[in-house]
Amino acid sequence: MPYTFSTTTTDSDPGAGGLRYNNGTIGSVTQIFIDDVDQLGNTQTDWYTTWDDSTNTTSEGYLYITSASSSGTTVNVWNVTAVTAATGYYKITVTFVSGTLPTNDAIIALNFSRTGDLGAQGTTGAQGTTGPQGTTGTHGTTGTQGTTGAQGTTGTQGTTGTQGTTGAQGTTGTQGTTGTQGTTGTQGTTGAQGTTGAQGPTGTQGTTGTQGTTGTQGTTGATGATGAQGTTGTTGAQGATGATGATGATGAQGTTGTTGAQGATGPSTAINATAVTTGTFYPVFVAAAGSNQTPSVRTTATAFSYNAATNVLQVTATQAQYADLAETYAADQYYAPGTVLAFGGNTEITQSRVPGDTRVAGVVSTNPSHVMNAQLITEHPVIVALTGRVPTSVTGNVSKGDMMVSAGDGTARASATPAMGSVLGKSLEDFQGQSGVIEIVVGRL
Repeated sequence: MPYTFSTTTTDSDPGAGGLRYNNGTIGSVTQIFIDDVDQLGNTQTDWYTTWDDSTNTTSEGYLYITSASSSGTTVNVWNVTAVTAATGYYKITVTFVSGTLPTNDAIIALNFSRTGDLGAQGTTGAQGTTGPQGTTGTHGTTGTQGTTGAQGTTGTQGTTGTQGTTGAQGTTGTQGTTGTQGTTGTQGTTGAQGTTGAQGPTGTQGTTGTQGTTGTQGTTGATGATGAQGTTGTTGAQGATGATGATGATGAQGTTGTTGAQGATGPSTAINATAVTTGTFYPVFVAAAGSNQTPSVRTTATAFSYNAATNVLQVTATQAQYADLAETYAADQYYAPGTVLAFGGNTEITQSRVPGDTRVAGVVSTNPSHVMNAQLITEHPVIVALTGRVPTSVTGNVSKGDMMVSAGDGTARASATPAMGSVLGKSLEDFQGQSGVIEIVVGRL
């Protein structure tokens, strides 16, 4: 169903055929506001109310918001947890799964995938019997401690004799009682410090010599006689114009002249567009933002152009921020980004469940740079990376450059001897552990 996206985040009716988020940062969005009718004027309220029919307590289903045009790259995935009707619009409570924020006024399409109802709780198995605990051994009795002998007085220290050979370790005798501590002798007085010698006197500085007197200035000579007058020079350039005199009184108003012809209409920011089915068209560019900018257009044979008859956009080259080239397929249920898929199931593709699967189709893309078959209408559309680098769920240790095949549980694993047709691509990273997510280059055999 087509809608127009608005970057306004106000909790209100977005207008006929409108849709908006409650936050300008896509990872912080918790509600989506959708008008009761789509862009074609069709009332969709009966459809909205089915979005919370599942009895699953963690997820009612997944809402896919994609670009309605084949050239668009918007792919937003949301986990729907509640649906609330408001006046003229619906509030959809969601949690973010993946995608980037659409641009303002982008034309988008909606698809909803309902999760299955919660299954009945299985019966709890009987608890096994607890084994008997072993008996604790008897603890031996603790012997009594002998009394501590009295401490004898400390004799004077004799000279140290030569070290004899170490005798055999004798048996340890009983501990005698600890004797009383002898008194500590008084400390001798500290000797007086010698006096510091006097410092020798500093020698006197010699006197500065007197400055000589300045000589007297000589007398000024007498002025010479005035010379004869020279010839008259040429006339100098005209002097500057004097200040303007006071303004005279205003004359009587003349008769009004005839009205001139209407001037050409100036440029307008509004465009009156006409639908066409033929012709080649070229985009107009300006060098900077702001008013009164001069537009520029390039119309050579290799210029950026659009053919209305063939619906073909011609450019010399394109660049993208994201990495992989992807295509939309019909899946049998929602699959998270990084999941390894294979051809099969009851639609076109399903999760790969065979180790080294030769029917492997690719990996669910996280942020594709270009999506082919983007307008596919199906209950569970899934975007699969066909070539380029893409985050992938892996199992087991991986070395950079390893060939990657299906592990049989929706993840990939390294293989030194893969079968023909089973290779997903090659690893871009080293990984040590049981499971995780790394980048691999799909489409590289």
